[in-house]
Amino acid sequence: MAEAVAALSGRITIELDPGIRSSAERARIVFVSFSDQQATRAADVANDLAHRLTLAGIRLRSEQARVTTEFLRRELASAEVALHDQSKKVSEFEQQHRGELPSELESNLRRLERLQQQRNSLALQIAEGETRVAMLSTQERVSGSPDTRLSEVRAALARELSVNKETHPNVLSLRRQIELLQKEPSSSTGGAGFATAGRHGVTEAARRELNQLREQLADTDRELIELDRHVARIPAVGQELGALAQRETVLRENYLDFMHKVQDAELAQSLELAQQGDRVSILDPASPPKEPKPPRWQIVLGGVAASIGLALALGLLLELRDPLIMTEAALKALAGVPVLGSLPHIATDS
Repeated sequence: MAEAVAALSGRITIELDPGIRSSAERARIVFVSFSDQQATRAADVANDLAHRLTLAGIRLRSEQARVTTEFLRRELASAEVALHDQSKKVSEFEQQHRGELPSELESNLRRLERLQQQRNSLALQIAEGETRVAMLSTQERVSGSPDTRLSEVRAALARELSVNKETHPNVLSLRRQIELLQKEPSSSTGGAGFATAGRHGVTEAARRELNQLREQLADTDRELIELDRHVARIPAVGQELGALAQRETVLRENYLDFMHKVQDAELAQSLELAQQGDRVSILDPASPPKEPKPPRWQIVLGGVAASIGLALALGLLLELRDPLIMTEAALKALAGVPVLGSLPHIATDS
């Protein structure tokens, strides 16, 4: 079989025509020929070879499409894994820096403003409560009837209204004291003892309320400090998050690009029309030759004979144009004058 294949390959000729070429499509023409003793068999074999080359081209395109599709699928899977990992990093970063993200800056500022207003309100209430506790403590130490104390508080209120507005904490505290004193019983000793016990209870309640306000103020201050720390870290966190998000965007674009390429490659593979690779088709089928082609040895022998004949003709032509002088007669015929003498050939010993 190997000898038969070698003998058959020796009679097959595949030549590329360099003269016909399209730069746009990169098309080339290939000549396939087969020599045989029978003309019909030579044409059939040549056509069969061309058909096999066409099938080989189709298989090559299909194989290229399959390899390309598999490669793109692997790249798509890698891009998907990279995108998933990067998205997970972005999500974990956002969870880790909750409250410090650039998208939360506006809400943090509004919350900071509310906390500041709350702190100012608590500070005002604490100042008012301290004043109230101080006045209640003073009233506990001062003896006298409720009417006397009521007159003193009203006098103090008049003094405060002369310099402050109705919304001032001292004014509000004095008015509440007046309301409490108006509710206290007057005159009797039992009534005075009850009034003293009532004032002590009011003072303790005011102190408890003041302590609660101070705790609320401390909590508010801690929230303010924590919120200020979050707001101060927002620019640095925004830069890190921006870098992670940019990387995620690049990976997502890469993933979408590979996904489109895989879709195109799968479509080309299903239609067996890969966009890469040469398309092979038969332009002109072989037909039996009208006369046999001479064998190669005859061509070589004819070439040798033609070369010898050309050399002889060329030598004869040169002889006619410039003949050589060999004898006295030739010299006399060429010059047209008689020869006076000649020198014989002298042999010398070396």
